[in-house]
This record gives sequence, C-alpha cells and structure tokens, in this order.
Amino acid sequence: AVPYIQRQIECGAHGKEGWPYRPILTVADKRRYLAARECDLFNYPLYEWINAHTARDSIVLLGDIGHPFYIQRRYLWADPELGLFYYLENHAGIDTPAKARRWLAAHGVDYVVAYDRTEFRSSIWAEATTPTQVNRGTPAMLLRPLPPEPGE
Repeated sequence: AVPYIQRQIECGAHGKEGWPYRPILTVADKRRYLAARECDLFNYPLYEWINAHTARDSIVLLGDIGHPFYIQRRYLWADPELGLFYYLENHAGIDTPAKARRWLAAHGVDYVVAYDRTEFRSSIWAEATTPTQVNRGTPAMLLRPLPPEPGE
C-alpha cells in the first residue's frame, strides 16, 4: 500500500482527463501520457531516442523548443516565447549559415532538435545542419551540425 500511496502523491498534481486511474502504472502508460501532454511533450519519443542512443556527454541544442526537460544530456535552449534560434540571429549576430556552423562547433553542439516548419527550413540553421535518419513520429526532428568550411 505504501508504494501506491507514494505514487498517488507524486502524480496528484496532474489532471485525470482520459485516465481512469492514478498513478501511471506502466512504461506504456507513461509514454502515452507524456506524448499527449502540452509543453512539447509530444516530442517525448524523440527525447527517449536521444537518451538511449547518444553519447552521455553529447550536447543538444533546442532551437525553437522550450521544454527539453526529459532530455538526459547537456542541452542549450531558451524560453518558448523567445526561441534560441531567434535570440542568436537577432541578438548575438549569428546571421549567416557560416556563422551558425562556427557557433555550433565553438559550443560543442552534437545534435540539434528543431520543429520541421517552413520557418526552420528557410533559416540559416537549416543550412548549418543536416537531418539524421531518426524518425520517431514527432513534430520535431533531429539534426547534426555541419562542420565549418575551411577558412570560415
């Protein structure tokens, strides 16, 4: 009874809509719950892949995602209303693909997570990265930074 009560307390702050019970009892339940939540948690399957298949010392940049808390790697991100891509372009002078590639290399970024939207596809960040073959059925995609060109 004690573990059940403890799980009730831990999960008590979450709503029960669509869930006939609390707590979340299985890994499958946890995945369905997190994938259905707001706060970018529909990207949770991608975060699981990152946690399972990338080096522990990897650095992940989340350019337009404001809730990276389930990634168990070092990450760079910004508030969801600002966005790291926007900040770097408009306040840090990163305004060309060459500068973006240099910035990514200088900060040791191994992976980039971004939404597959028109704004991203037409940005300097799309030109500074290359898509991976990872497809977890999420709105966000996983990319690898391109190295700076010699002489950049």
